[in-house]
Amino acid sequence: MNLDLELVNKLKEQKILPIINSVNFKEDLLKLTSLLDTNKKIKIIEITLRESHSLENAIKLKKRFPNLIIGLGSIINKKQYEEVKNYNFSFFVSPGTIYEMINSKIENYIPGAETISEFNYLDNNEINIVKFKKTSFSLSGIATKSISMPKMQETPTIDILRCIQGKAANMHNCNLTKRSQMDIKIEINKRLGTPLFIPLMALVCCFLLGSRKDKKIYSFNKYIYSFIGIIILTLSEILVRYSGISWNHTSIYYLIPIGMITLFYFTLIRKFKYENLN
Repeated sequence: MNLDLELVNKLKEQKILPIINSVNFKEDLLKLTSLLDTNKKIKIIEITLRESHSLENAIKLKKRFPNLIIGLGSIINKKQYEEVKNYNFSFFVSPGTIYEMINSKIENYIPGAETISEFNYLDNNEINIVKFKKTSFSLSGIATKSISMPKMQETPTIDILRCIQGKAANMHNCNLTKRSQMDIKIEINKRLGTPLFIPLMALVCCFLLGSRKDKKIYSFNKYIYSFIGIIILTLSEILVRYSGISWNHTSIYYLIPIGMITLFYFTLIRKFKYENLN
């Protein structure tokens, strides 16, 4: 099957193929005139043969617009094609694949395709211009696993605190399961407890100020205190993961950074006092 090269190029240039479903000549004429006035680039159209008078209307429109490339659509079999081929229309389109027309090597025939087998058949016959219907998928009966409500990480802190107190029973991620309650505690501990590790890390960095006079010791201490900082960050992540198991674990999560801040602070004060004395 061969398509006229000029037709192919114009289809590619136009990118869309307007279709007129013929009703009556006056209405068809009005539609086509309006279309051409709106878009001056339209040079090719298809007129469907769905009604008994559609062919007659198409012939009249062809005479009215001699510079327009007009093709006939809704060709359902080779017999219908034989009946209209002598009216000198530029191309012919069928809603499905008419194997008889393809095997007959009819020129300027654009087949339709709906199934995979039809597409494969057309591809095997080197037909690369095909008409196919718009495919619509209804997802109304399919359940989704997507989360449409805010995740725990996106829930305001005040709502999480109310959930812990049992005052937010209607909150979608506030339920009485043991796992859910643990996740809620972990989330609130992460928000309230993690800031405690910030001054702790700052105090670790302050220890470098005490050895800045000696370059060798300072260079060595940089690695030591960097290692300590990594251990503290790792410890904070481990502690927060277990902080929701029980109130004892929660207490340990808060007491460790507070205790380390106190220890590091007084150690730092003593270190600086000792340096001043020397």
